[in-house]
Amino acid sequence: MAIKTRKEPRFSVNKLGEYLTAKPSRRKKIIEDQKYPKPFPGTVGYKEAREAIIKYIISDYNEGIILDAIKEIKKSVRLKENEIENSITVMESVLGASLPDLSKVKKSRYRGRKEYLNIEGVDISVYPDVILRKGGKVGCINLHIIKTERYRLNKEASKHITTVQNKFLENYVVKTGEVVNPLLCISMDCFGNSHEIGTKSFSTRLSNIHTACEEIVLWWESL
Repeated sequence: MAIKTRKEPRFSVNKLGEYLTAKPSRRKKIIEDQKYPKPFPGTVGYKEAREAIIKYIISDYNEGIILDAIKEIKKSVRLKENEIENSITVMESVLGASLPDLSKVKKSRYRGRKEYLNIEGVDISVYPDVILRKGGKVGCINLHIIKTERYRLNKEASKHITTVQNKFLENYVVKTGEVVNPLLCISMDCFGNSHEIGTKSFSTRLSNIHTACEEIVLWWESL
């Protein structure tokens, strides 16, 4: 079977966050996996769980949404046993997480096209799970759902993600009269039971992102 190859550099925002804090030896492998993508077992089977978590956030943390989803997933005939178990685990993790107070923020799904944010020749897929709006200020939430410990996001990786979110919102989401509020840019690691919120001072992180993307382009050609 032929191996799928991406001709142009492309990363998801979560994978870029991981890349930015990875060791040099791991960075090369991340780029290789992006250039020659194949199904990754750690991300399979979370469609229902992701949907439930999105609804949970939009509903101002209505626990019934998660509990009902858990009941439905237990009856699933489509998912494998380990996928059912992992989906329940991640939803229970989110249910017990300390999440930001968004009660005064308008929450909705992202209904835009799948746009890529291009930085130094790398197409970055952001596609927010939830769009946040409050008084002319815009933000978003990106969910990271991977059980495997080595692929989880640390604090600094999540902060980098909020910086990319900021640029994506500026380019594709804000309407006339709106501005991005970095404090509404949130990266959420669902299995890690953690989240990070952006800060107004992110120039250093943005510079690191540009440098990392330049590096990715150079490696991409040689792999």
